[in-house]
Amino acid sequence: MTKNKKVLLIGLSVLVLLFSAAWQVSASQTLNIVDSSGREVTLDIPVERVVALTSESFDVIRSLGALDTVVGANKYVVEDELLYPGCSGYTNLGSSFSVDYEALIETAPQVVFTYTSSPTDILEKLDGTGIEVVRFNFNKMSSYGDEVAKTGQILGREEEAQQLIDFYEGYTGTIEETVATLEQKPKVYLEADFGGGKNYVTCGEGHGHHELLAAAGGDNIFIEVNGSKEIDPEAVIALDPEIIVKYRYPAPAGLGMAIDDIGGLEAIRQEILDRPELQNVTAVKNEQVYVLTWDSTRGAARYFLALGYMAKWFHPELFGNLDPRATYQDYLNRYQGVDIDLDEQGVFVYPEP
Repeated sequence: MTKNKKVLLIGLSVLVLLFSAAWQVSASQTLNIVDSSGREVTLDIPVERVVALTSESFDVIRSLGALDTVVGANKYVVEDELLYPGCSGYTNLGSSFSVDYEALIETAPQVVFTYTSSPTDILEKLDGTGIEVVRFNFNKMSSYGDEVAKTGQILGREEEAQQLIDFYEGYTGTIEETVATLEQKPKVYLEADFGGGKNYVTCGEGHGHHELLAAAGGDNIFIEVNGSKEIDPEAVIALDPEIIVKYRYPAPAGLGMAIDDIGGLEAIRQEILDRPELQNVTAVKNEQVYVLTWDSTRGAARYFLALGYMAKWFHPELFGNLDPRATYQDYLNRYQGVDIDLDEQGVFVYPEP
């Protein structure tokens, strides 16, 4: 090889290295993601200051070992010493639907996590502040893994995010794979009280509760409902569900209650069993009526508690050995770092199989 060729090759190698280094520097400065609202967001990275306006986003951040990035949280995190010990010092920013914007801006976050359903005026309120809004729900099985993975990218915790996804999919995947080939699934009426005290409100396609019901191997009699909707009792009677599941928020139950303190949930179930108009419905005649509480669907609990218990209610012959409480205990210990003994406390569903 001639001297000139050697010089040329060395020069080209240097240029390649310089170009590669420049590309890596550029790539490390910004991150483009599409959030769950379909909005493209460009973030300056590394992201070192975030606000969690939802409990679900806080849970994921905690699972990824990134609490050092949190500078503000919603009231449900700040005010709950049981599930969120040591978090009372975070700036209390209200809720995702009633935000204290003055306090939020003062915390100077780079990124704010909120729901896709949160008011859109958050973009207007934060316009010109340099604060980016990322809308992730973390409450639907269809998008949970993708949202966790993207949060891992945002926070520079890709490995931790994959570990959480593997844990989640290892549990939920077992249930989904087991029911996927079933030719017959029980007809289920899901009644949801989100705090208004109304009966005969249900959830259909597009709602996270429907996704849980379907993944557990139930046939939602109101699948055609978009989101949630009040329905006619006569429609329930006509469709004759084999199982009724009642979701209740708030409920006389919870994480902090003694494990045998079930009187409040018994009363909720009995109210359904006693409804005169439902006496000829198969689920009532066979006493296949169950109660889910907010705590069973709170954060990742929905994937370990609500999903698991519904699977056991719908298909007891297939999931006799499934232990939702033990899996949730593992999640709390391993990913949330919370010292709660679920053998002693926590009322989530009724009756517990």
